[in-house]
Amino acid sequence: MDKPKIRFINASYETLFFAEDGEDIEIEIEGGWKRHTCRYIDEFHFKLENFVYRIYEFALLRERIANRCRPDKTQSEKEDSHDNV
Repeated sequence: MDKPKIRFINASYETLFFAEDGEDIEIEIEGGWKRHTCRYIDEFHFKLENFVYRIYEFALLRERIANRCRPDKTQSEKEDSHDNV
């Protein structure tokens, strides 16, 4: 069974990327990127650290404070290494 996926969007509701339940994303902070684990709640909500966000609320917050988020780079590197086996 596939894990549920969290959809990350911008304030125009355009899909930026997906992360599976339990995967990490990286959020840009001063001087670099910080990794955070995401937990799926339903198609419009997810938990990040100790906070529950609506996907649109999270998009607005990211844009308001002008920092970016992206899939965890180490996760995509792991997936790429499995493809080469």
